[in-house]
Amino acid sequence: KAIAHRGPDYTGFYADDHASFVHNRLSLVDVSANGHQPFEDDTHVLVYNGEIYNHQELRHQYLPHIQFKSTSDTETLFHLLKQMPLIDCCRKLEGMFAFAWYSKQTHEVALVRDRLGIKPLFYSLKNNGLQFGSEQKALIVQFEYEIDSAKVLNATLGELEYTRRHTAFKDLYQLIPGTIITYQLQANTFQESAFFSLTDLVDTDLYHRLHKASDNELLDEFETIFTAGVNKMLMSDVPMGAFVSGGIDSSLIASIASASKPLQLFTADVKGKYSELKYSSMLAKLLQSPLHVHEHAPDDLVSKFVETIWYYGSPIVVHANAIPFQGVAKLARQQGVKAVLSGEGADELFLGYPRLLTRKWDKLIQLPFNFTTALYKKVPGLTRYLNLNKQNFDRDLLYLPFNMERQTNDRSYLEAFDFVKDTAVRNDHVLSLEMLGRGLHSLLWRNDRMGMMHGIEARFPFLDEQVLQFAINLPIHQKIALTKRFHNYKHPFLIDKYIVRKLAEKRLPNELIYRQKAGFPLYGILNMKVKTQFFQNGFLQQLLQLDNRGLQTFEQEADPYLKAKLACVEVWGRLFQLKEPMESIMQLVAEKIAVDTK
Repeated sequence: KAIAHRGPDYTGFYADDHASFVHNRLSLVDVSANGHQPFEDDTHVLVYNGEIYNHQELRHQYLPHIQFKSTSDTETLFHLLKQMPLIDCCRKLEGMFAFAWYSKQTHEVALVRDRLGIKPLFYSLKNNGLQFGSEQKALIVQFEYEIDSAKVLNATLGELEYTRRHTAFKDLYQLIPGTIITYQLQANTFQESAFFSLTDLVDTDLYHRLHKASDNELLDEFETIFTAGVNKMLMSDVPMGAFVSGGIDSSLIASIASASKPLQLFTADVKGKYSELKYSSMLAKLLQSPLHVHEHAPDDLVSKFVETIWYYGSPIVVHANAIPFQGVAKLARQQGVKAVLSGEGADELFLGYPRLLTRKWDKLIQLPFNFTTALYKKVPGLTRYLNLNKQNFDRDLLYLPFNMERQTNDRSYLEAFDFVKDTAVRNDHVLSLEMLGRGLHSLLWRNDRMGMMHGIEARFPFLDEQVLQFAINLPIHQKIALTKRFHNYKHPFLIDKYIVRKLAEKRLPNELIYRQKAGFPLYGILNMKVKTQFFQNGFLQQLLQLDNRGLQTFEQEADPYLKAKLACVEVWGRLFQLKEPMESIMQLVAEKIAVDTK
């Protein structure tokens, strides 16, 4: 019931003496009862969330002898799992998926999560068994979990949104993307193995072939692969739409998709100086597609804050635009749409973030500080007095689980490209893997939770398997290219996502192709003003064991931005740990938080 919003079309159950499963279905492919779950026969049970875009090809190739009773990818997956080893099956799947596969005979269950973690899966080994669900709240309402204080405080750094493994609770984890865990009930044994790592995308033969190809050949190959990826994700027996911002990524997807299937377009109009409606409207007119607009006012940040955090599942620190995002999802559902195309992934694969382009000048920017630090270190004892050696030692101790996760990944990414001898070029290639392994997860979290809040599934053509491998091995000059004209004040003579823009030139006007990246801006956490006594008798006061005087000092002296981020943590804690009624928290927020639009 806690996650019924994820699948409002049908709820099914299975139980025996050893295990029980429940599934909330969002019907997209074969909406008949033949696609209902749990899907079972005399020997096995499957509960599955996702889309396997190549399931028809898999039927023809591996299952020609099966008499199927449905056209659903659920049934395809079920028979594949019965026919071949689990790890081999996972490697053949193209799409997004999280599933549990249970043997009625051996009482063994396997949990699987897709390559990038597009679909969520949380699990715990408490209470003498294995519990799992698509969201934490499915488990939290049933079992008691102890808060991990260090991880909660790191939420202010966005780490609970970035991490692909940890949660704010002890003994409750996310299944790492590309991973299988198996649990044998009778032996009480647990095993974890990987069927995919991001470094598997690095292919030396493909890398060298792409680096020998001409610009035109690369563009033609990208067009073929990307168009196929978009069309693949139109697999649906219900109406589909597209989330568009007027940016190049979503506009290109909508343009390609609308040539194959009628699409409704959905966007947010963030009222005031951040509005991008002009560009979304331009796209809709070009494609002759209906555009549905969700209007987001600055005060909506406060009025929808508590409810959105409940569905978001973690403090909203990284993506305050989750609030208008869920409004767009609600609008799509009201129009009868259940699945939408989205542009996530392009910036990570093709280096579309301005920060990635300007990093080469970091040392120059930091030169005065580095010179002063070096000078102070010449004076005996002064480094200890000024704390220059300590750096962020205290924070690093709290940050340790996330930092270890990141450093382990970064080392493996560098090793995967060790055949590239030029250090600068190798580092540029590694950037895409780093972004896929970290920044992308927070975006996928936002898309999943905010879409599913209203029963909307998001699909991501830039994350198609063939697009991923092509992009990871693509020459850097096809991602970041020099230009003679002033492109962006943040990187004046460099063009990001070069090959994406060249493909878009075949379909879109320059005003959409070469506009500066906006990134769904709005009056957000930085603009929140938290009044005194907001934290009184609340979650953080208990967590930090502050008396009233200490709390008063904090509320008077703390940096306003830190207070705003901690307010996000406070609301989350009241919801998920103190389990206060949503209405009382909403009233507190309305009284004690305002948005400054100056």
